Amino acid sequence: MSDDYSDDVGAGLKAQPTRYEHVLSVDELPKHDNSYEPRGVQYVDDAGFFIAQTGKVTPPPKQWYESKTIWFNAIVVAVSLATSATPALESFMSAEVYAVIASFVAFVNAVLRLVTGRPIKSGGA
Repeated sequence: MSDDYSDDVGAGLKAQPTRYEHVLSVDELPKHDNSYEPRGVQYVDDAGFFIAQTGKVTPPPKQWYESKTIWFNAIVVAVSLATSATPALESFMSAEVYAVIASFVAFVNAVLRLVTGRPIKSGGA
């Protein structure tokens, strides 16, 4: 056999060395051991292969004390308790002032919910 491909490719070209390739079959692919599966989420199918993930990926959860929404609502509760416990402050609060404060609290809560990117950890963990 000749070392040139004059028949197929063109005159004077040298033959490339033969490459041996082995294509893995499905049975030869490595299996993955996912021992960490939070809340019953299954990342592998029955054969041990990764399941295709679709949709939005959820970021890791945060502790409750890292939540701006919870801190804001705690401050609102503390201020409202202080206002109702102090009769001198109650006299300055008309119905209109309460309505403005309630609207402001609702607006800030809505904005904080819009910028929330991480869920809060549930349970004792």
